[in-house]
Amino acid sequence: MLHEVIVTLSGFSGKLLNNVDGCLELKNFLHPAERSLLQNILAIAENYRFIKDFINANHAAIFGVSENKLQTAPGQYIQAFCEGLDDVLKPYRQEIIRLEENILIGPEVTLIYIFSRVDKYSSLFTLLTSLLNEIISRKIHGCQILQLLYENIIIAVDQAKDCLECLLNRCHTVFLEQTSTWLMNGFLVDTFGEYVIRKSARKDDTNEESDSSILSAYRDGFSEENIMAGGYEIAIDFIPFYINYSLVNDILFVGQIVGILNENPRNNSDEDIFSGNLIFGDKEKMFFEKFTTLKASISTDMEELKNVVLDIRECVVHHLWKVAVEEENLYKELSLLKNFYLLGFGPFFKDFLLEASALSLHTVRKHFSHDLNDTLRGVACSYPHMDEKTLSKFNFKIETAQLKESSKTTDSIWSSIKLQYTAKWPLNLIFTPVAIEHYNKLFLFLLRIKRCQIGIHEVWKNDIKNKSVRCEKVWKLRNELMFLINNLQFYLQVDVIETEYCNLINEIHKVKDFQQIEKLHNIFLLNVLSHSFLLQVPADNANNNAAVPSAYPEYFYSALLNNIKICEKFCFLASQGSLNNKSKEIIKLDKSFQKYKTIVLCFLSEYQSQPFKQHLVKLLLRLNFNQWVGKHLLKAPE
Repeated sequence: MLHEVIVTLSGFSGKLLNNVDGCLELKNFLHPAERSLLQNILAIAENYRFIKDFINANHAAIFGVSENKLQTAPGQYIQAFCEGLDDVLKPYRQEIIRLEENILIGPEVTLIYIFSRVDKYSSLFTLLTSLLNEIISRKIHGCQILQLLYENIIIAVDQAKDCLECLLNRCHTVFLEQTSTWLMNGFLVDTFGEYVIRKSARKDDTNEESDSSILSAYRDGFSEENIMAGGYEIAIDFIPFYINYSLVNDILFVGQIVGILNENPRNNSDEDIFSGNLIFGDKEKMFFEKFTTLKASISTDMEELKNVVLDIRECVVHHLWKVAVEEENLYKELSLLKNFYLLGFGPFFKDFLLEASALSLHTVRKHFSHDLNDTLRGVACSYPHMDEKTLSKFNFKIETAQLKESSKTTDSIWSSIKLQYTAKWPLNLIFTPVAIEHYNKLFLFLLRIKRCQIGIHEVWKNDIKNKSVRCEKVWKLRNELMFLINNLQFYLQVDVIETEYCNLINEIHKVKDFQQIEKLHNIFLLNVLSHSFLLQVPADNANNNAAVPSAYPEYFYSALLNNIKICEKFCFLASQGSLNNKSKEIIKLDKSFQKYKTIVLCFLSEYQSQPFKQHLVKLLLRLNFNQWVGKHLLKAPE
């Protein structure tokens, strides 16, 4: 019987002990107290056998052996967990061997002696059995095993805590292996989908769009949409509590950038230019040694891993900075975007608009984008610094969806154009499609004001040239419109664009971090959009500026836009013939203009002292110089 007890404790079932209570032989020879002891011993043996069967079943699962009810989803973490279990059970196996030796030497060994030797494993086996049942029932997989072990370590004590820490260290080593491969090589070794980072389920339209969204995702805290757009995403349900979410953000960011660098997206003829040695330089060996030390450590303290990740990140962003600033001439590209999208080439765009205004509406509907591009290149011939290489980066396109919905007018078609820009890698990580959309928003707004300025100046030139005598109201309205458009144009170009651009360049000079450059560029875009009044809040939230401090109420932008429309209509009427015969239209335009001008000036006066809106003082000073305009305002509308 004692031999069969030893066999059962070793994880093999014996016929004699299958049913202790129902076995007549045992009842005749064992005292009830001994039968109770035997039951306790068999409970320990049963837990051990369950653990052993779990290990065998999951070791077999990796080789595709037939399914077992104890099998879980195959993976590296469950294999490491089973190997750790095997190590935890080694002292128990040694204890059983010693027990068997004692029985063979002295047959006087009793059940209570056996129980005293194996009882110390009872609580441990109960805990491990509970963990295994939870893994099976909840289908815990991959890094989720780390979380389960960490939760139980917190409440465990003594022997159980030491064993759980051994299991956690085994599984954590797999995590470090995957992390080091991802950070140093930029590719994910995760056959079974166990890591805290995984391939995105969303299909990217192009590799360029995928690459360009990486840094945007990092800047925005890796929202789900941005992360998925980058080709990889954070598996939130796989992150253990002891691993900080921000650390996973850094791991995702660095790994994706290293992967892009190693793929050589610039198509350089030198195949080794983006090799790992160039990215990390002499520090590559040091990083591998640090990861080797982390794997050998029995600690799961994340501070050391965080320091390694930050060091790798510093190398990566500095390398990107070097490529962007020194090799791809970031400053020149920023200057080009400013000169084209923000109309920094003032005389050039004036000539362009004068040439483009000759295009007929029939041509506009069918081949307007093609003719615009030809006009752009034709005008550029008069400017020596506008070479073909520069012009090839920019291209006009018509938004056909907007054209179908819009009326067949010149204004509606001009509002449907977009200026496309092609950036080389890695500058496309800064000038993302979203950023180019913002640039186009500014471009259309500035282009509209420029067209108004050209139009009102043409009216003035015709008046001077023909020496025509117009009524006082016509001249007064023309002068007021010219005053508003000129000062608005000067405010946008000098007080907003030039000021913010100089701030951007000065800040970029101070940093050698690619990610910081990307953030600075986004701040620049946000400030220009805000100070150009292109960020609005709904009317019902107009007073809630705390939520969106850089935005403006819709009614203000609407009033400003209506003044621009009045200027466009005035120029259109002037192009149709003498304005002296259109007194009704002029009176109507003047009345509307005074109303909207009052709204604009009242808003500027009221909000100029608010935080984030001090720039309004500059525009108010230009529009209300010496307080003359303010004295002649209408009563402010409700």
